Amino acid sequence: MSSSSRRGATRGGARLLLAALVLSLGLPGCGDAPPPGVRRVVPLVDAPPLRTLAPEHEEPLELALAEGEAFEREVALDPAHKYTVEVRFDGVAPTLLAADLGEGDGAGSGASPVPPLPGEPPPGLVVGILRPESPRVRLRVVPGGAVTLRGVTVRRWGAAGGLDTTAGDAWAPVGVYGDHRVARIVEPNGPFACEAEVPVGASRLEFDVVCDPRAPVEVPAPDGLVLRVVVAPRGAERGEPVRVPVRPSRASWQAVEVPVDLPPGTPVDVRVAVVAPDAASAEAVAVSVPRWHCTRGPHRPNLVLISLDTTRPDHLGFHGYARDTSPQLDALAARSVVFEAAQSTAPYTLPSHATMFTGQYPTTHGAEHPAQAVDGAHSPLLAAVLAEAGYATRAFTGGGYLDADFGFAEGFHAYGNNDPVIPVTGRAVADIENASAAGRRYVEARRAQHWDAAVDWAARHDDVPFFLFLQTFAIHDYRPEDPHRSMFGAPAKGEGVVPLRHPPDQVAQPYTPEELAQLTDLYDAAIHEVDALVGRLVHALREAGVAGHTVIVVTADHGEDFGEHAVEGSPFVGHGQGLWQTLLHVPLVITAPGVAPRRVSRRVSLVDLAPTALDLLGVPAPPAMQGRSLRPLMETGEGAGSPVLSELHSHRGWMRSLVVDDDLKVVTGDPDALVSWPVTRPVRLFRLSEDPVERADLEPGRPDEARDLADAVRALGEALEAERAGAPRGARPSEATLRRLEELGYVDG
Repeated sequence: MSSSSRRGATRGGARLLLAALVLSLGLPGCGDAPPPGVRRVVPLVDAPPLRTLAPEHEEPLELALAEGEAFEREVALDPAHKYTVEVRFDGVAPTLLAADLGEGDGAGSGASPVPPLPGEPPPGLVVGILRPESPRVRLRVVPGGAVTLRGVTVRRWGAAGGLDTTAGDAWAPVGVYGDHRVARIVEPNGPFACEAEVPVGASRLEFDVVCDPRAPVEVPAPDGLVLRVVVAPRGAERGEPVRVPVRPSRASWQAVEVPVDLPPGTPVDVRVAVVAPDAASAEAVAVSVPRWHCTRGPHRPNLVLISLDTTRPDHLGFHGYARDTSPQLDALAARSVVFEAAQSTAPYTLPSHATMFTGQYPTTHGAEHPAQAVDGAHSPLLAAVLAEAGYATRAFTGGGYLDADFGFAEGFHAYGNNDPVIPVTGRAVADIENASAAGRRYVEARRAQHWDAAVDWAARHDDVPFFLFLQTFAIHDYRPEDPHRSMFGAPAKGEGVVPLRHPPDQVAQPYTPEELAQLTDLYDAAIHEVDALVGRLVHALREAGVAGHTVIVVTADHGEDFGEHAVEGSPFVGHGQGLWQTLLHVPLVITAPGVAPRRVSRRVSLVDLAPTALDLLGVPAPPAMQGRSLRPLMETGEGAGSPVLSELHSHRGWMRSLVVDDDLKVVTGDPDALVSWPVTRPVRLFRLSEDPVERADLEPGRPDEARDLADAVRALGEALEAERAGAPRGARPSEATLRRLEELGYVDG
């Protein structure tokens, strides 16, 4: 084919691809309506979604300020905590100041600027970090030009141990050592009561409880606490109480089950009270939203989604890697559909996982920047869709950009922010546990959120459909434990290379060839460690008898660069800095009942993950999802691949890439973008089959073709922006979240 013919074919392909993408926006996924009477978990009461921290102060405004004017508000805060202050505005960004007013009526300290949250906030939002020194603080918003204030919100950062909110008489998010539930506080001899109706197939009532974690860490949990639960027909003078002993714990939630034997449709009163043997041991208890457990009717498939953060496919055995890093995953892949050319929509954790859960591109779901979060009202999340369909939902994550603060907890009945792979055994842990009451509570909390707890949770939910989400940063962190650490010759702990240096440090102190080899050894050993845990989970599903009706998806949010590209001339190790295929190519393995194993070479996108999962479960996908189901490709291996668009919109830069014809890749970006290596021109062009690491830019020799493709990318971006109904809510990271992001290398200092 001549170059002109090739260019014409590519232009046509780009136009067709763009049309397919634009037409696909908002198409619902496949799947029939749920049959009546399915086995399910039904909430007993209406409750708010499990989102993030309740605000200390929230004030909508419609206030125009001119230069020289200011807005002031006095708020009561706790000096023991830190806070985020958000100012929503239209116009020129204002300056946020704060002054401590002291204990009494004194003036206190003078007003000073409130330090901003790390990273550039989204348009129309100023976010500051407030550390009050007294219980009274005066906030002052000073315009830098014409501005209209739309609202001010003050929100406390979550504490590592204790409640995110006092909950009280209302249902609200409660976090205990990063393990979240929607719950309320039940005081001794102060029961809560609610009305409900017994659904079809209800066999029991279930909820989670924990001893009041607001108590000081040195105070031991009381002995002998009992929950008295009564489920009685409405109007009955009394019902038969069920007495449930509560394990004396402040660090982890205890599952409670109360049998129910009443006809479907019976209106009932549900009352829960805390009983203590004496006044000295009386204590409040946090009780999560009770749910009916219904066990009649057909059984929908389960879903297990495993996200192995920062995993490159070419370091896995079933993708041809020479090292035996993934024997368990290799065995799973042999029984599954393997998408050989799956691609992420973004090169770092937050926007990529938001795409996995929403089926939307980053421009549309909006969680593309460290100061943004997923908004479930605009972008329905996979867990919320499945919870509405009657699934039990549970998440065990590593926090960081997967923290509940970023909106991912919506739809989950329980959501953990502590990495399930971090070890909770060994001498170091024993030393922590024996050191203090705080240490014992910490270790207990970590065990309650470990991989073993996830395996146990799946095994206990064998009679209702469930969605289990597991995510780990173990591979991201390059910190494997023994015996895996020595599998491929990695240095012992405390020896050799220290992973991972921030990009500026990599420039100042480039990795040597020996260090790059050690990093590869550590990375491969971490994959081997996580691989063994995946194998344990798959084995547990078989032992529990649920593997035959469980969809298992194993993927990654992005890959990793191992020196294939450079930062200011130095080999770069890491991710998030660009849209190279080393960062975008991800594994995607799907095991589904009734679907034969095969390997699919067509290029597909993680935007298709949620619609595909819902299709395999028989649950309709929301119209807002932009991906499409890969089920036809899974069942036949035939059909077109997916449009593969990726985006990087952050404080690190602005870029988009699009792969056409499964081979030609265009990259567009701001030449002045703040990225670790300069974007030398707004458009770059690569042929992946001949240049898989994208070193030979074809744009200078093919400017017309590159321009046509760039125009397609631009038009696609405009279509995605049109789909986005307003800006998403800002993220409200807790102090623990920010620490974790710093540990993961996303926040420097």
